[in-house]
Amino acid sequence: MGRECHHPLQLASQNSNSGSTVVSQNVTSGGVATEPPPPTKVGSIFVGWYSDAGLITPFSFSTPIVANITLYAKWTTVPLPAPTIAGFTPTSRAAGSSLTITGTNFTAATSVMFNTTLATTFTVVSATRITATVPVGATTENQGHFPYFLIITEEQESEGSFAMESNDSWIK
Repeated sequence: MGRECHHPLQLASQNSNSGSTVVSQNVTSGGVATEPPPPTKVGSIFVGWYSDAGLITPFSFSTPIVANITLYAKWTTVPLPAPTIAGFTPTSRAAGSSLTITGTNFTAATSVMFNTTLATTFTVVSATRITATVPVGATTENQGHFPYFLIITEEQESEGSFAMESNDSWIK
């Protein structure tokens, strides 16, 4: 009399460590997981999948899966190019008004400043466009020079000039 064999499914999930989403797989016990397409992450290059959270042991996709596992993505950080500011639309705004900043390499922007005042509201629309609200308290001068504007990333910053309209709430 033959004996029936059951092969339960095991879950092979991938933790992309802040990268793009990777779908988990159900694998027959003793089977192998299919290597997913590499995830993506701004400012990083995907190194490979690891079987431990400490990213010490590389995972081989020829390894039989006999229990639920989680694989971890390992990344190498690459420096992002500095953001550059090409222009502003409109070229002059009052506090509380919205403006669009055009340029390059805006994807990793973490803050926007008008002189020394942080914009509390800004949106990175694309790598070449940011919308921001001119903050109340933004000054019209920077130590006797034209006003300037900063886009800050974790690694670099970029500046450009911007004309501000008069407003009673502004320091002149």
